[in-house]
Amino acid sequence: MEKLRELRESTGITQDVLAAYLNVGRNTISRYENGEREPDIHITQKLADYFDVTLDYLTGRSCDQIPPSFRLTPSEYALIVKYRALDERGRSNIVASLEHEFKSATGKQHVDSLTMTKSDRK
Repeated sequence: MEKLRELRESTGITQDVLAAYLNVGRNTISRYENGEREPDIHITQKLADYFDVTLDYLTGRSCDQIPPSFRLTPSEYALIVKYRALDERGRSNIVASLEHEFKSATGKQHVDSLTMTKSDRK
């Protein structure tokens, strides 16, 4: 499973931490990463959920690394198209309004997309 090591290392997760999450030995993770052993479907699904990627990406069937939780709905896409059609003043107004509404709803000043949880993205 060639993507596993890449995902694990890019997120700073050790083999020991991942092994504990999956309830397997560290050697098993090493064997998965080196292609000496293939995880069963249940482990593969847990890995995809853990790293928030598709099964196709994890197994090398797709290069699309966009996690399902970041994919746009048609209405979200339509909003982006409309936003991009605005001039600078219009965009500034939208950003200010969105920041105000976000702060009112969450009490947060901003969101760091790198630290968002799955529930934050939904």
